[in-house]
Amino acid sequence: MANRERRGVLALLLAMVLLLTGCSTETVVGQPSPKYPMPKLADPDNIPELDPLPETPTWDEFMDSLENSVKRRANNGTVTDTSRLEQIVDELSDADPEDPGVQAVMRTVMRAARTQSYLPPAIEQSGKASSAGTLDWQSCGEGGLECASLQVPLDYDDPNGETIEIKIDRYPATDPDKRIGVLLSNPGGPGGSGLDFLPGWYESLTDEIKASFDVISFDPRGVGQSDGLTCGSVDTSANPNPYPNGDSEEDEFTEYAEDAAAACEQAGPLLDHVGAVNVVKDMEEMRKAMGEEQISYVGYSYGTVLGQVYANLYPESLRATVLDGMVDTAITKQELSSKQNAAFDNALRRFTKTCPEACTGLAQYVIQQAAQTPYPSTYLTAQESVDDYIASISISSMLRTPENWPLLAWSLREAAANGDGTLLMLIAELGAGISIFDGSVSGGDGLSGDAFNAVMCEDFDVAPLDEAYQMARTDNRLHPVFASPPDVLCNVWPTEREPLGPLTWPEELPMLLVSTTGDPATPHSMAQTVVSRNPSAVLLTHNGDGHTVYGGQDKCVDKNVNTFLIDLELPKKGTVCK
Repeated sequence: MANRERRGVLALLLAMVLLLTGCSTETVVGQPSPKYPMPKLADPDNIPELDPLPETPTWDEFMDSLENSVKRRANNGTVTDTSRLEQIVDELSDADPEDPGVQAVMRTVMRAARTQSYLPPAIEQSGKASSAGTLDWQSCGEGGLECASLQVPLDYDDPNGETIEIKIDRYPATDPDKRIGVLLSNPGGPGGSGLDFLPGWYESLTDEIKASFDVISFDPRGVGQSDGLTCGSVDTSANPNPYPNGDSEEDEFTEYAEDAAAACEQAGPLLDHVGAVNVVKDMEEMRKAMGEEQISYVGYSYGTVLGQVYANLYPESLRATVLDGMVDTAITKQELSSKQNAAFDNALRRFTKTCPEACTGLAQYVIQQAAQTPYPSTYLTAQESVDDYIASISISSMLRTPENWPLLAWSLREAAANGDGTLLMLIAELGAGISIFDGSVSGGDGLSGDAFNAVMCEDFDVAPLDEAYQMARTDNRLHPVFASPPDVLCNVWPTEREPLGPLTWPEELPMLLVSTTGDPATPHSMAQTVVSRNPSAVLLTHNGDGHTVYGGQDKCVDKNVNTFLIDLELPKKGTVCK
């Protein structure tokens, strides 16, 4: 994959404006402020040693793990080309396997191979809904995984018109005698593949949940194996300043955004019908096709938007709803970006406190240096250098999960002290779904950037252009590690926006909202705002760090959520898991 294309895929992690794929970047210099004082930059010649990462592999363990991952992918028909992995192993074979930095790379490659070896194969059968309102489930993977698909209207205002196909996977309840019903899930994005998400999520659930529910997920319309949405290409030769300064540069940037928005008209009529309301109507059709009077639902991140809309439109169809990582649909797209920038900045400062002697100012130093001279990736291909854009994406990706913070420290230290961007690039690629096996985008489309833009531009209102540019300048000055281009694509989007606005649902509907106080992607304040509009909902607060938590991350959260899902017993209001 060319570096220009690679950066376009990687940009999805930060929900950056995808129209800037391939553009050059320049450093946005942060200025001290009372709220976010900038730390002193690290001294690359005097960065203390870090403790080796836990579970570091020997060379034999490394090779055995990769061999098993390749076999697993070959068995389920999802890999035929391992050229990229072979190239990485060849480069690593000349390195010292006792070096902690090399071991960190080996560990990360193993992790990528192991994670991606569980991806389900694409299925050919249509599994269309029968006249009896059922789905044609067929075996399609390990552990009892079954697949089907459902024809739904492209336009619900024209129910007898053109249809599209939605792919659905499930793990049937392991104990029919204990079966409660269906537990539907969505990983968020928008643009995230539920089919790619499901095997790993299922593994994180308790045996009691697996016994009690058919555990199900799906690729939303426009994403992955369902009928996809693809925009046309954009001429990048204009190459406007991604951080425009002044009216003239802002006009050039807006024109470029207009070209990118216009290119999406090539996606056809689906472009008008991919927002949360349409996806929720698809979910309701799934419920009917499965013959269930009600379903239970767990939604993460943007999946919480789907849960809120479902509760608003079809409250009678929901048995129990868990929303983890709340998104507030009442704010503008630019306000959401601003809140996320501040939250990621706060997460970076908490990360720094875990290794203050080695990590203070380290991220800021790496971003500043990468903007001037990209870091080469020693064990990857020549074109995979890490500039400030990719470094920022990698940092944000690792900040989402506290367990990754020691790896983030190693990634930054290897770049600053040894000039090697390998770890930063591998983590950015892993988060964006780039295959460690052949360099392709895993699971078909990975996180669909075209679908992401189409959904966000339909579901959210926008600030006026001049205000959007001012907000970007302010955010980039306060949070330079997470500096991003102005969020104006939705201002010039070619289809009509239908902002969701503040969402509410009936008071009698049992709803459990889960929020982490240090969540960098969906700040805790958004959950508090949503609860204030829906006082009957219960907010379960996780006092900690990371983006979303249910599913093996915290025993207290899992216990409360599982009790609700199985027994419909909500925790007391004000419950905090520390």
